This record gives sequence, structure tokens and C-alpha cells, in this order.
Amino acid sequence: MKKAGYSTGFIGKWHMPGKYLNLRGLDRFVSFTADGGQGRYFNCPLIVDGMEIPSKKEYITEELTDYANEFIADHKDDPFCLYLSHKAAHALFNPSEKFKHIYDGKDLPMPPESDSWVELTNGNLFPSPYKRLYRNYLACLTELDHHIGRELNKLDELGIADNTIVIYAGDNGHFGGGNTT
Repeated sequence: MKKAGYSTGFIGKWHMPGKYLNLRGLDRFVSFTADGGQGRYFNCPLIVDGMEIPSKKEYITEELTDYANEFIADHKDDPFCLYLSHKAAHALFNPSEKFKHIYDGKDLPMPPESDSWVELTNGNLFPSPYKRLYRNYLACLTELDHHIGRELNKLDELGIADNTIVIYAGDNGHFGGGNTT
């Protein structure tokens, strides 16, 4: 994309810890090395263009969205390609305080394909009951949808939505029994 004249950026979960300096083809690189490259939902230090910096925001989904919106605004007059890779909805599913109780008191039946084996991992991966995990997972997804909405609103606000292709993909749907989020 860079060779074709696009401004390019990668923001978010890279899955590989370490400091990445001068990645070929990227004008902006924002990721994290905390917790073996998995990052944290709260107060996650970032690597921004090769320099480690502390969190500017408490919640990682909001902060990554802010970086993405900044990138979009900075490159609105030129072709750009931005890869935004959110931490949400990756285990251990920790929604922010704003979304944490969004499903309290609501009946959330488990998908028919869900498998109770998730609770039986002896704390190795999921140290809480499956139904609580499922509620937190859904809260993280709802919060993620909110921030994806912020991205789409930014495209509208800048007047570039009709000339922008957005590809949305997800993973980790298997925690609810499916294979997509």
C-alpha cells in the first residue's frame, strides 16, 4: 500500500512482544508489549513509533480508538490504509466501568453451541464461572461496538465515509459457542 502512495498505519494488538523500530511500510505503529504482547485492558503502556510511552487513557479500547481517529484525521486528504486491531474481546474479558454492568439483571441465555468445558480449565485460562465470562465478553463486545461507531462517525465527520472501505473482522467467537464474534 505504501508503494501505491497510501499513508499506512497499524494500531493495536500485534501478538508479538518487543520494540518495533522502523517497520517497513508503516507511517504509524502503535502496539503494546505488556503481558507478552497480549496487552492489558487497563493502563496498558504502548509502543508508539518505536518509543514506549505510558497510557494516556485508562481503558485500552478507548485509547486505541483515539489513536485511530487521530491517524484518520491526519490523513483525510490522502489515500490511507489503517489496520486497527483491538484488544477486546480477548480473554480475560474486562469491560470498562462504563460498560461493566450493562447486562446486570438481564437474562442472557447461553448459545446452544456453548460448551461448559470452558469452566473446567482449572483456572489456567478462565478463572471464573462461564456465565460471568459470557456477560463480560458481551460487555466487551458492546463496548467495542461503541468504539467502532466512533471510527465510523469520524469518517462521516471528515466527509470521507463514502470514499472509504471498512473491513470488519473478529475472532474469539468460540467462547460463546460460535466461530465468529
